[in-house]
Amino acid sequence: MIESMAKIEIIGLFEELDSTLDILQQVGTVEIDEIPAIEESKQTHIHRIHLDETKEHLKSRYEELMHSVSEILEILKEGSVEEAPLGVETRDELLKLSPDELIEHTSRMTRDVRRLGRQQRNLCQDIESTRQYEMLINIFLPLLEKAGSIGELEQIGIILKRDESSIIPILKNRLDEITGPETQFFNQKMSDGRTGVFMAIAHEDLSAVRRLLGTEGVAEYHIPREFRKKNLSESIESIRERIEEIPNELAEIDRKLLEVKKSHISLFRFIHSISADRLNQLSILSRLVRTQYTFVLSGWVPASKLEILQEKIHKQFDNRVYIGRVTLSDLDFLHVPTLLSNKGFFHAFEVLLKLLPPPKYGNLDATPFITFFFPLFFGIILGDMAYGFILLAIAGMINWKAARGSL
Repeated sequence: MIESMAKIEIIGLFEELDSTLDILQQVGTVEIDEIPAIEESKQTHIHRIHLDETKEHLKSRYEELMHSVSEILEILKEGSVEEAPLGVETRDELLKLSPDELIEHTSRMTRDVRRLGRQQRNLCQDIESTRQYEMLINIFLPLLEKAGSIGELEQIGIILKRDESSIIPILKNRLDEITGPETQFFNQKMSDGRTGVFMAIAHEDLSAVRRLLGTEGVAEYHIPREFRKKNLSESIESIRERIEEIPNELAEIDRKLLEVKKSHISLFRFIHSISADRLNQLSILSRLVRTQYTFVLSGWVPASKLEILQEKIHKQFDNRVYIGRVTLSDLDFLHVPTLLSNKGFFHAFEVLLKLLPPPKYGNLDATPFITFFFPLFFGIILGDMAYGFILLAIAGMINWKAARGSL
């Protein structure tokens, strides 16, 4: 059903504006209208509300706070853990803090979480990199085992593509001409068609061999700098050690992040909510007008919540803020916001109606019809699909039997 809406106007002392907006946000479903623009002049006593320097500073700081907390919530979103609830006293204390105080209150925790988040991202990148290095181990480790002890000889590793393996005999002959029979040369074809080549040569022949490789258009495989040791064997060993270390380091960071999530995620979510509410309040100020001492606010609230809102405002401000219900004009009926309010089983189907423009106020709510007809039509579609699959299967069997009969 479509909720009955009441148009309201609130007039109060300007110093109570922020507290009034707090109450409207507590009630929730209140939509603020923009009061028609009033010509700014020295003669008029009513002006549109603009953000002064103090409000602009608050807006900037709340945006910074919200961005910071959103980043933390993004880092902490992984992992399921029982969260520690935030007490009422803690909530009340946080609501009293300015954005600068909230930033200071969470600065140490946000620094720690960001640091852990950076380490986590770096380790995930290392995992992707080391997966590529595993290929290096699979290619060269068997060749190193064939070579055995090579003493102080220089080591060169080459990976030839599938169409480059024909160069191996030529390369071996040229090496024998340059370095003599002391050079060790091993090659092995991999399952993906590439070929790994390992050479162990004397130090004095290193420059000549590299010139030969350049002439033949063969590139030497270079170990990444962070794993580069004095020889290929030690470099591969360092890569293997790193591959084994990363999962343990990542598990430790995940454990620390889960501890932070368990103890502080409720705090960060509440501060994010505070920031969003404060920014929303600042954004709607331009819809309001003021005199030198008062403000005027116009908007809509569900009729069922009007009495609750009136009680809250009267209890908080006594006669310093007044809320009244406005009689709707013909023009107002054209602009009444639509609020759907379906209970129980029907409520689950409201999301489907949100795919279309909402019904106009006073019109029929289509949610009950969608609740009835959507499952029905969806079932018909599934039935047609199943019927089609059955026909295809029968046709396939007939064709198969016919083909066998022709043999």
